[in-house]
Amino acid sequence: MPLVYPIVARHEIVGAVTRIGSAVSKLHRGKLGNRNKGNGNKGAHTDACRSDAYRSRRAGRRVRKAGRESWCWAMRTALITGTSRGIGREVARTLASEGWYVLSGVRDPKSAPPGTHAEVVDMGDGESISALAKRLRARNQPLDALVNNAGVYNGAARQIWRVNVLGPLFLTRALEPLFSPNARVVMVTSGLGQLSAQPASLIKRLSDPNLSLSDIERLAEEAPGGYGPSKAALNAMARLFANELKPRGILVNAISPGWVRTDMGGRNAPRSVEQGAASILRGVRLPSDGPTGGVFEDGQAIE
Repeated sequence: MPLVYPIVARHEIVGAVTRIGSAVSKLHRGKLGNRNKGNGNKGAHTDACRSDAYRSRRAGRRVRKAGRESWCWAMRTALITGTSRGIGREVARTLASEGWYVLSGVRDPKSAPPGTHAEVVDMGDGESISALAKRLRARNQPLDALVNNAGVYNGAARQIWRVNVLGPLFLTRALEPLFSPNARVVMVTSGLGQLSAQPASLIKRLSDPNLSLSDIERLAEEAPGGYGPSKAALNAMARLFANELKPRGILVNAISPGWVRTDMGGRNAPRSVEQGAASILRGVRLPSDGPTGGVFEDGQAIE
């Protein structure tokens, strides 16, 4: 017997969708409007939500009225640190262009990429990190992705470890309650952080099966080495957070952009900023059955 579908008038469908859209629109204005308060790019979220260019892979479809966006469904949110230039800026720009609500962690709000919302934070300052986390918690800001991108290459060892290790550790720990189910966390690392390339004493400590986040914190206070060792510690930290957050479906990985032509990488580096950002974005876009606790570059395990 052939399947028989009920006949519903087109105007009834449109009317129902319009009524639902109106209700959701009011909800978004009430709840999501709070996202536009704070530092930088006021109103960016609402504008992006209503724009004809809006795309949401979570929503899957859009509802139009008179040729314009009448409302949109849940917009995914990403916090990316170090977005004033280089790889972080390109990652933020790309996600914003895809319809994400992007929070740009920067020291100067004027340096945030266009189309993103500036959030002032100094990743080498624990109080600044706490202030950012407090602001986000106060407005109950859900996070679908966190990209710990800010980092330093040169300088005193303590400052390198403070920014490259303690900063991501404190920020990730403080924001854990805000992570959405199945969120993605990316620790931006480097090939220079491969464990096998580190001093034997550091390899032993980071390979300890009983290693904890508290151990990483103590190690960072000692600052045994420069950039490479700090990234090796970041890789180990990604593994620890991955184990901790796995029950919530949250995937945490350390991802290298490769040697990229940035202020840090230099103009002789073989890879473009876009190529480096693409490697990082793989970690943000991982499917629910994707890997966690690993170290990757361009989707391939490097450790």
